[in-house]
Amino acid sequence: MRKLPFILAIATVALTAASARKQRTTRRPLQTDKIEASINPDSMVSLRPADIRLAGYDKPLRSRRETIFATNASPDSLSVKSIRLTITYLDIRGRQLHRRSVWIGTEIPPGQTRQLSFPSWDTQQSFYYRLSKQPRSVAAPYDITAVADSAAIAPTRPLSTP
Repeated sequence: MRKLPFILAIATVALTAASARKQRTTRRPLQTDKIEASINPDSMVSLRPADIRLAGYDKPLRSRRETIFATNASPDSLSVKSIRLTITYLDIRGRQLHRRSVWIGTEIPPGQTRQLSFPSWDTQQSFYYRLSKQPRSVAAPYDITAVADSAAIAPTRPLSTP
């Protein structure tokens, strides 16, 4: 007799669990969002080397990000919205380790400087920039050359119409 309530409780739980429908928690079909860059082709320009000045690059040994300072030296009426940098990574002997181009979204008004930060190329965190603080552990130093190839720009004030 004592086992009867226990057996009934187990049977009730088993029956309700069996009748409960398995619930799917993911939505089907899964698709990635298709986001297109909304850069007007008229606002894309090739730069002269003097239009964007780059300085102050840094990437310590265990850092997952690289930083560099960019100064907008373009004419007074043009504000930079994003910059494409091409960075070449070189070992101490001048041999190429890696080369990449990266778009960095930023707002740089004319004549001003901004610090740009982007993910590091060194995913294993085994290199450090030669002018950064020298690490205590053994690591390989490297040097870079960085060039601002192109930029998306916008006028800082409305253009006058004739």
